[in-house]
Amino acid sequence: MKKFIVFLLLGVMFVFNTVAYAQAENTAQDKIGGADEATDIQVNNNVNTVKRWILINIPARSLRLYDNDKCIEMYPVGVGKIETKTPVGFYKVVEKIVNPTWTDPADVSVVIPSGEDNPLGYRWIGIGGNYGIHGTNRPDSVGHYVSNGCVRMVEADVEKVFDKVEVGTEVQIMYNRLVIDKTFDGRVAYYIYPDGYDMQNLTVDFVKQGLKGYGIADFITDEAVAKSIELSNGQPNYVAAPVNIMFNGKKLNYKAVNYKNLIYVPVKALATTLNTPITMDNNLVKTQKGEADTSLYSNVAYMRLTDIANIFDYDYSLNKNVTEITLNKITADKNVVDIPANTTNKEIVVPKKQTDEKINLMENDNKNLEQDNNTQSDKKAVADKKNKQEKANTDVKK
Repeated sequence: MKKFIVFLLLGVMFVFNTVAYAQAENTAQDKIGGADEATDIQVNNNVNTVKRWILINIPARSLRLYDNDKCIEMYPVGVGKIETKTPVGFYKVVEKIVNPTWTDPADVSVVIPSGEDNPLGYRWIGIGGNYGIHGTNRPDSVGHYVSNGCVRMVEADVEKVFDKVEVGTEVQIMYNRLVIDKTFDGRVAYYIYPDGYDMQNLTVDFVKQGLKGYGIADFITDEAVAKSIELSNGQPNYVAAPVNIMFNGKKLNYKAVNYKNLIYVPVKALATTLNTPITMDNNLVKTQKGEADTSLYSNVAYMRLTDIANIFDYDYSLNKNVTEITLNKITADKNVVDIPANTTNKEIVVPKKQTDEKINLMENDNKNLEQDNNTQSDKKAVADKKNKQEKANTDVKK
């Protein structure tokens, strides 16, 4: 039965990819005619270890250029009208043409050469059939649902992309109203776009499930998500920054959260990791060692990172970029030497073994000093005796 399900899933995936690619190969007459003549077709066979690929999101009306998993550039695009949708699926660049000509799909006798009147602009990046990424003589149409299925770009933008991709570059076209990104400062932001093709209904649970994968879903309310769905304006909704937690050399499967410049950790998950019994009392968490304040986010208790040592036998270190916490066991087998009055912000720790050696050394020095004193006393006694003997001899001679 399990094997049957696996084969069934593989079959569904194959059909989906086949249909998606077949859409790109479709030469229906109501699509843009594409490029008939090539003034310059460019093919580059240079080997590159970096995987460069294109991601187009229809609801966002955006094109992103990636190197591996890093987005290096993003541009606005115009996509197909609801009647002539841009097809989703996985494609590849099959041709690159400079100064393409355009043939009217409704009347193939109408041909427009490269120039200001050409709807394709001055660059064509074909992805199969009559579909492609191209420039336009109507830059004001970029950012809207306007084409017969192709992807339009401002001329300056498409020329940049044209120069940075090759024949064979992968192109993924998707329809995702929900986009989740990390900002330059590490915060997670989510965007919700209008449902231009009326084909993807979003719910609060769906959005929060997406945010859960980043470990920060507790820090956004259901009401806030519902409002974002209602607006669907494509604007960023900033949440918080996830912070990885390292323990015994391994990354834990939950995260701390940097929220409004304070770092919080989930209390119960942390107590389980550190194998420490806790009791919850209103807004306090208590252990045998002490207590700390807690705050509820989506009914989950969190405590501040700075309070960890107050209730657990662990302290922490935080990396420079505030992206990783390391939990460290607090050890008590150290002797702290008194700090001189002129020393500030410095702790001097002397291991016990060195302290014992120092004490033994002082005892030996004292013994040596006593021996030196005894030796000096003996020498003086001998000298006094000799002086007395010499004086007695002198008296006898007299």
